[in-house]
Amino acid sequence: MIDVKARVTITGPLSMLRHIARFDPRPVFQTLRKFANADQRQHDTANRAPDGPWPQLAASTVLRNRYNRTVKGLKGKRTIRLGGSTKHKLLGRVPKALQDIVSSRSLIVRNRVRWGLAHQAGAIVGHGARLPRRQFEWISRWLLRMTEEKFTEALQALANKAP
Repeated sequence: MIDVKARVTITGPLSMLRHIARFDPRPVFQTLRKFANADQRQHDTANRAPDGPWPQLAASTVLRNRYNRTVKGLKGKRTIRLGGSTKHKLLGRVPKALQDIVSSRSLIVRNRVRWGLAHQAGAIVGHGARLPRRQFEWISRWLLRMTEEKFTEALQALANKAP
């Protein structure tokens, strides 16, 4: 038998791992804010949830909104048209009322509208009206790919700068 003695030095990889351990993800989360907001706006534009398209307005709602209503404005009475348009947004401005919170551990994108959860999950609301579930806050595959891509870029840049 032959005795083999070897000395392996791993100070380089250990140094790189220590360097990467000091990684601060906050700048990556700051970059991802615009992608997360764009993702949420896309859900509203497409009128889609992860499991398919949103339910349309109820027939009774469409009939009620097709009538012209007379309201008293600043310059006398005016007739306005409520809803009935095919371009009418089902959730109005709710999906776009977003608030970003960035920390060193997370990016939180949440809706500022307190009653937005009634649309998100579906609920019984005032006077017994039933709101169908129109899920507008969810993470798409595109946003997951962008997140993976941005973190990979940041970690590779940090590893390249390691001593």
